[in-house]
Amino acid sequence: MLARDLMTSDVVTTTPDTDLLTAIDLLLTKRITGLPVCDAHGRLVGILTEGDLLRRSELGTGGDEGGFWFRMSRERRAERYARLHGRHVSAVMTKSVESVAPDDTLVDVVAKMQTQGIRRVTVVDGDRLVGIISRRDIVRALRDRLADAGAPMADQEIVDRITQRLSSERWAPHDVKVTCQAGNVTFTGEARDEADLDGLRAMATGLPGVKAVRLDRVFLQNGLGYARAADIDAGINPPPSRETAAQWFRETGDDEEAS
Repeated sequence: MLARDLMTSDVVTTTPDTDLLTAIDLLLTKRITGLPVCDAHGRLVGILTEGDLLRRSELGTGGDEGGFWFRMSRERRAERYARLHGRHVSAVMTKSVESVAPDDTLVDVVAKMQTQGIRRVTVVDGDRLVGIISRRDIVRALRDRLADAGAPMADQEIVDRITQRLSSERWAPHDVKVTCQAGNVTFTGEARDEADLDGLRAMATGLPGVKAVRLDRVFLQNGLGYARAADIDAGINPPPSRETAAQWFRETGDDEEAS
């Protein structure tokens, strides 16, 4: 998936000389959290976000002036004053804007959002704004993928796919077997911890045609004991050791001894 497939093309923008009150009204009425700022030629020159508006003199949220070097810098102090008191977008906006190209992949987009800690990224062709991608756009794409699960798989296809995943995933426990009957997947064998159990559930539940997943007497290594599907679902802790498993099963209503 490419940025052009995700982006919103009809972008609400503003200009550097727009009055700050007008820009804030635009954010609120359009229910958006960021306004790209473009000059008269449509070139992206900045972005005004809700974060840019948190520290303002009107709110008494200006805070201190920073460290020694900040106080010694006339330019930085002037910029800070303008951000706290300015009444036009140009004084308050973030001038360094993170952007991607239309043909950048979704992997590139998400990586930039995460590394930069931003909620949205602009899409530019050269220096011209052509779109914007927000976290909501990515969540919407995820929703579409989840809804489009595809045709249900046959039981043997499900087993083959899970077996393949068990072999290819480095975290997956080696001593686990899988069966499937009428879409009901059952795992048996040994796991190491609860993380393994969560991973096994996720490995099966994402496949079309899977109706339920059971962890049937999956033995937890490192002395954690046995765990049955019903007890895991009920939050009942397994016995502390392999030796006490048989007695525990009898006491909890299972006549078959653990081996």
